[in-house]
Parts: sequence; C-alpha cells; structure tokens
Amino acid sequence: MATPPDPTAAPLCFGDFVLDAANARLLRAGQVVALPPRPFAVLVHLAQRPGVLVPKDGLLDAVWGRRFVSEGAVKTVISELRAALGDTARAPCWIQTVQRRGYRFVGVVQPLPVAAAPAAPAIPLPASGNLPPQRQPLLARAAEAALLTQLLAQQRLVTVTGPAGVGKTSLALAVAAARQQHFADGAWWLPLAPLAAATTDAVLLRATIASTLQLAPAAAASDAALAAALRGLRLLLLIDNAEHLLPDLAPLLLHLHGQLPQLALLVTSRAPLQVPGEQVLRLPPLAVPDVADEAQLVRLQALGAVQLFVARVAARLPGFVLDAALQQPVARLCRALDGLPLALELAAARVPVLGVHGLLAQLGQPAAPDSRLSLLGQGGPAAEPQQRNLRAALDWSHALLSPQQQQVFRRLAVFQGGFTLEAAQAVCADATLDGWAVLDALDALVDKSMLVGPAPGAPAPRFGLLQSLQAYAHARLREAGELPALQRRHLQAQCRYWQAADARALGDPALQWVQQHGVEIDNLRAALAWACQQWDAQHDEAIASELLALAGHAALLWHRAGQAGEGLRWCRLLAARFATGAPPPGLAGVDLALAHLAGIAMVLPAAEGLAAAERAVAAFTQAGDAVRCCYALYLQHTLLARAAPVRDRRAVINRMNALVQPGWSDLLRRFARSATAYEARLQGDHQAYLDFNRQELVRCRAQGAVWEAWSAAAGLMLAEHDDGRPDQALAVGRALLAEMRTAGRLRQNANRLAMWTMMLAQRGDLAGTRQALAEAGPILASAGRAGMAWLSLAWLAAHEGRDADAARLLGCFDAPGRTGSEFAPGTFIRRCADTLAQRLQARLGSADWQALFAAGALLGDAEAWTLGLAGD
Repeated sequence: MATPPDPTAAPLCFGDFVLDAANARLLRAGQVVALPPRPFAVLVHLAQRPGVLVPKDGLLDAVWGRRFVSEGAVKTVISELRAALGDTARAPCWIQTVQRRGYRFVGVVQPLPVAAAPAAPAIPLPASGNLPPQRQPLLARAAEAALLTQLLAQQRLVTVTGPAGVGKTSLALAVAAARQQHFADGAWWLPLAPLAAATTDAVLLRATIASTLQLAPAAAASDAALAAALRGLRLLLLIDNAEHLLPDLAPLLLHLHGQLPQLALLVTSRAPLQVPGEQVLRLPPLAVPDVADEAQLVRLQALGAVQLFVARVAARLPGFVLDAALQQPVARLCRALDGLPLALELAAARVPVLGVHGLLAQLGQPAAPDSRLSLLGQGGPAAEPQQRNLRAALDWSHALLSPQQQQVFRRLAVFQGGFTLEAAQAVCADATLDGWAVLDALDALVDKSMLVGPAPGAPAPRFGLLQSLQAYAHARLREAGELPALQRRHLQAQCRYWQAADARALGDPALQWVQQHGVEIDNLRAALAWACQQWDAQHDEAIASELLALAGHAALLWHRAGQAGEGLRWCRLLAARFATGAPPPGLAGVDLALAHLAGIAMVLPAAEGLAAAERAVAAFTQAGDAVRCCYALYLQHTLLARAAPVRDRRAVINRMNALVQPGWSDLLRRFARSATAYEARLQGDHQAYLDFNRQELVRCRAQGAVWEAWSAAAGLMLAEHDDGRPDQALAVGRALLAEMRTAGRLRQNANRLAMWTMMLAQRGDLAGTRQALAEAGPILASAGRAGMAWLSLAWLAAHEGRDADAARLLGCFDAPGRTGSEFAPGTFIRRCADTLAQRLQARLGSADWQALFAAGALLGDAEAWTLGLAGD
C-alpha cells in the first residue's frame, strides 16, 4: 500500500515554489500549479528527501504501493512532473536522473516560515450534538460496548471495523450517546453513506463536516481552516460508513487529530483508516450456538445471536418465546446466519410468514446456496439503502473492491469451512493472477472485512468466509461464468491435499493428524459432492479418477473426525458406482476405508468389512504399497476374528511381519505387534495380552501418540478384566474416558465407552450404570452404535430383578444381524453376553427364556431404550 504524505508536515519552499502537502497543492509565485495526484506524490516523496538518491523500487513502493507497475510508468510521471516544474532531464534544476538507479531532488529545500499567531478563541457550537434518538436498545453487545467505551477514554481516534451488517453503526451510536456528557461541545454524528465516492473529494468532506457541526462556510476552505474553526472545542465526532471515502478522509482526519488535542474521533468503516494514532476495534458477529448448546435452553438464551433473533421475532409476533420445541431450529438458524445482526434481523422479518422451521428449510436449500440473498431481502424502509437487504449491503462492500480483489473474492466461494493461503493460491491463481497477487488480494479482503483472517498465533493459519458472504461470492462466480472451472480446480487441489495427508495418516500420531487435517472436512465434502455430480452427468474418466483418489486418500479421516456414518455412506456410494468392470486403482482406498469402518469404527457388518479388507490387500500388494497392505492385513485379522472365527489367522500375521521394513516408524510397526498380541488373547494367553498393553501404553505415551495410547489403555482395560480384576479394569477405563472426554473425542471412541459401561453394569453398580448410560446413549446413537447400549441395559434390568426385560434386551442385542452377532468367542463382549444369557435361562426356565429372547429381536431402538430404563 502506498505511503501517503504526512499531512501534518510544514510546507516546503524551493525556488519560487511552495509545496503544501497538507492541502495537496503546489504553488508557484502564489498561483496553484495543476499537478495530477501521482506526480504530486512523487514530488512530495523526493522533495522531503533533498539530495538523497531514491531508488526506483523505493519510489514504486512508496507511491504505487507495490511493484506491479513497470518502470515506464515511473518515467512517464517524472516527465509530467518536470514539465510542471519547467525542469529538464539534460540540465536539471530540481529532479536529477541517476542512470539505472533512481532519482534525486537536487534543489535547495527549506521549510516555509510561519509567523507566530495567537490561537483563535474557541467559538461555542450552537447545539450539544445531533445524535439520533436510539430506536431500540443495543442487544448482546455489552462486552463490545464496554471495550469501545474504554478505548475512547484512552484514545482520540478509534475506528470500528467489521463486515457488512455486523452492527458497527448501532454500537458506535450507543457508545457515543453514553459518552456525550464527557464532551462539553457534544457528540456529533456524520453519516457518510449518502455521499458518492465518485463525486466526493476533500473539499466536499470538509464542507460536510462544517455543515454538520454548524460552522461558518469559511471553515471548509482548507484542512487548516477547518482545524482553526474547531480549535478549543471539546467534542466527539462520529463519522459513520466511511469505507468508500477513505483516500480523501484519512489525510483530513489525520490532520485534525494532530492539530486538535481535544477532538475525539470515532469512525465506523469496513476497513481501517491506516493512519498513525488510529486504534482499530474489529467487531465480530454475535456469538452463535455450537451443537452442544442445542440441548441447553439456559445456555442458548445467553448467546448474543439467539437474543437478537428472538427479540426481533417477538417484536413482530407478540408472545413469541424460545421454548424447548424451538431450541434446535433457532440454534441452527443462528449458526447458518453466522451471528450477523443484519442477517438475523432480516431473517426475523420472514418468520411471521415462513415460521422458524420453514425459514431454516429455506436457508438450507443445497441447490441454490445464494438463495439466501433473496430470502433475506425485507429490510425496513427507515434503513439506509445499503442496509435494506443483505444483497444491497454486500453490493456496497463489493463495489469498494478493486477488479482483482473482486476476482479473488468470488473465486473463494468454492471453499467450504475455511482455507489456507496455499489452497487459495492453488485454486484462485491462473495465467493472469499469480500467487503473490492472490496474497495481496487476501490481505485487502481481510482489511475490508470481506474475509475472516487467521487467528493471531494460530499454528495453521486459515481464512474463512461468513456463510452470507460465501453465498454472495458464489452468485458472483456463477455470473462470471467461472463456477465449473473453479470447482474443478478445487477438486484437484483437494486431491493433492489429501494425497499428502494420506502419506502421513498411518505413521503420524492419529490425534495430531486429525487435528491438523480434520478442519478440511467441509472442503472434502464439497469436492466429493461436485465430482459425483459431474461423474453422473458426464462419465468423465478423469473426474472418476480424481473422485476415487480423493475418497481413498481420505479413508482414515471419517472415523477419526467422528463422522464414521457419513464416511460409510460416501464409501458405499462410490463402491456401488464402480462395482462393474475391472476395479479402478483408486478403489483400493475406498475398500481400505470400508475395512476400517468395519474393524475399528464398527459401523459396518464384519463380513462386509472383511471382504473389503481382502480386496484392499490384493490391490495394495499388486501396487507394491507395503504400508497400506500391512494396515489392510491388520484390519483383515481383526475382522476374521469376528466374521470367520474358525479360519486360521496366523498366515495374515506372518504376512504382516514379512512386510515390516527397517525404516518404518514405531507407529507403523505397531500394527503387526498389536495383531500378534490380540491373537494371543483370542487363544487364551491373557498374560501376554496384558503385558503387551502395559508396554504399549508406556511406549505410546513416550512418543506423544495420544490416540494410540488410548488404544493401549483400552486393551489394558480388557486385559485386566480378562485376568479376573474387574475393579482394576474399571479404574483403567475411568481414567481413559476422562482423557478422551477432555480431548472431546468420546464420539470417535464410542465402542470403548460402551465396553466400560458394560463392565460397570455387569459389576452391579446400578446408579453408576444409569449415570454412564445417560452419557453413552446419545454418543452411541450419534456414532451409529446405539445397539452397544442394549447389553448394559440388559444387565441393569437383571440386577434390578426385571429378568423378563433383561431377556428381551439381550435378544435385541444378540439377534442375527444385530450388534451382538459381531463379537466372536473369546472377546469380553461375547463372554459378557453369554454369562447373562446363562443366568437368565436358569432363572426363567428354558421355554420362557427362549420366547422372551426371540421377542426381543423385534424391538426397535426406541423401544429397547424405554424398556431398559423402565426401572428408573
């Protein structure tokens, strides 16, 4: 960005010239010399450094702000400047060319003498201010109002920035009204939105300020005259919606700020002034609920976005309140609208016609992501034109961008859930727009509140678009005819990203890996959805290859990110699409994902997962991919124990050990170790399994491999129980669950939570079991593993003397095709179920037991849950 001349600098004299930077004019013998802005800026830069060689690059940086301008442009400006000064290149009086290096101002430069004059007495203003009456109370901005009040007490120039519709004006007016008693000459509001950028200059700005403050017209003659008219006055000037006039406004405010120590300036703008002494307050959207808040009415009502939305709906529908039936839809609405006050206000205006549920359904239309711009289009007539609907507000912001910034902004619409600088450069850059230009555009978009910048100190900086701005950018991208091409680039960029991530997926600690890459899940979804749509429409082989590669390289993400059910749907969809003919190379990754979702996440029947694992082993063997072949064998061993327990598994372990290579990391070697130890357990060698997990726990913790340590701790819990120490097993499990709960990863480890709850139920801790089930039930259901709770519920019923209920619940758990059928002899869950079955058969008698057990197979999930907790 160009460095503006210091408008507080004293005028300079050279020859019969006077250079007045403060008022942007050049005088010769008292007459104004016509000089365009660029030559004038070059003259100021050179004249303020007399005798100093200014390199061409330095001049480009200072005056043009970047080096995208050719040297020819500099030569043209120098020629214009010499013509205005009556100078020549051959015999320079003022500007000397130093060949191949730069330019030097060679004249004698002196400050203009200024006669000392007494300060003019202050002229009292005829009123104490012109702030408009507050039409409605400021909601949900107490913290921001307190901070702005504090800043105004400490600073004399504060700019409130933020995206369109975030509530900058409302906040500034409320704080100005609260602070006006601190200013003897009042608080004054100057809305600049009515002034057009194309027809407004410094003269008109001064005239507007003078008129607003009821000063004499002569005060608008110059910056100095305006400062003189205000000298001695103590007032707060609120300059509102300044973003479109910053080039002329910033130097004027800097001059006033430097000359008037009793003047306080409060500015609202979508971009900062970027002048010395400015304090910037970036106003974020209102706080929105997360998923956990949807079930907590008190917490929901305390969030700013919810407060504003409910209040605005109630203003139209008296008696409207947030009750239990509206908790989830209102929370989702506020999230979908990013907590943007203007969007919330406009959405509330639609509720009398659409209702809350209907409004949410309209916002969620996937076929027209920019339809929200039409939906949110019912602003009140009293609003400023650029605030009457969401599209108008964003049109106003978009018009302030340069053509290059507009180009990058619309191209960012293909991203979902944020993006990195590298991703933006990969997708947005082309033959006319290089990576550096994309970086400059991102910088400007953040500055102008069109893009959410990275959090300070973030280990992996990411940018983001609010959903309303993303919808607007999407509409612009489609209008420009660039949408299909940018979606293809996005798909290709995602393929490259996940290929690199996949190369580290098995060798890096799993928790660190998913924390690093899980943030890309929305981009992954978008790329998969577009590629599937294109394949269905065109059957393009290149698209098919990219689609399968993307899905295969993201194989381990779904379970680790807590989205195993969604991953299963994607993988089954792709497996079905490419089921006929020779299997494409990328299908091996999809098979590996299916095997993982069966063997580890347990959301797929073991037999189906085993078939996928065997296909993956064959494909990775043929491709020479030893790492993935070893992991596929590990999954094959796990699934053989469930789906085909009578088959010999030793050959699988031998193949794994043969694949292990000297250069592999310890985490890659652990799959062969784990399979060997698990096989020992299945063969009845509980001590070997106990020793392995104790050692593995120490080994993983020493490496900082947190998730792998959780796996070892879960194995240790089972080993302790196998060895006849249930209390010790429960203690290990309790500590394990506490770690996973703190890390927010219980959903991804739902099976381990379920097994610990089973141990608790089998032990007979009734109160503890009910408490554990209250936590485990929703987690298991959301992870697609609701059936894991039925065995705990059956034990709970048995301990409470409800043997008939227990028999039905065990029948529900153990029916063919249901959860219990997944567990082979020798496993804890199988032993737990068999022990209860023997106990119930002895109590009920064989005939009643068989009838109740068979009846339980017909229970649905909701019926089983109600039956299991009936004794509460």
